[in-house]
Amino acid sequence: MEAIREHFQAYYVHYIVGALVVLPPLIYFRRRTFPAILYAIEFCLYASIMHVVVFLLAVITAWFREVTVMQAVTDAARINPGWKTPILKFWEIQQYHPQWLYKFELAVLVVILVGMRRYRPMVVQKTKKKAPPKKPTGYPKSSGNKTQFGGKK
Repeated sequence: MEAIREHFQAYYVHYIVGALVVLPPLIYFRRRTFPAILYAIEFCLYASIMHVVVFLLAVITAWFREVTVMQAVTDAARINPGWKTPILKFWEIQQYHPQWLYKFELAVLVVILVGMRRYRPMVVQKTKKKAPPKKPTGYPKSSGNKTQFGGKK
């Protein structure tokens, strides 16, 4: 926490200038930027959930493989396959074991993105125009001898 505070104290001018440059266009074009930001947040949430699920599946599968190998029955020493994914530093590809797990995660991320695009498309909000007031239609009640459709009674 101390390092973060020192960083902000050292670079607070850069953050203020960055906010002054970035915030006005974001606010001015908010009909387009806020849906895009919310769409990106939603994708990050889905990606995080998927990454945790893959991590848990890798750990559980490695444990299951360790306890169900027939060699574990005869030997006291168990053989852990070491299957894992990095839970925090997911960008370090060397920490994935087996190596194809990161490719699997990338493929699932593409499926999530396509699913979001298909089933939850990004919608830009538009202001609705007021409808003109409705005009009364039909004949007045005291139309004499005429029926509703103009014929005689």
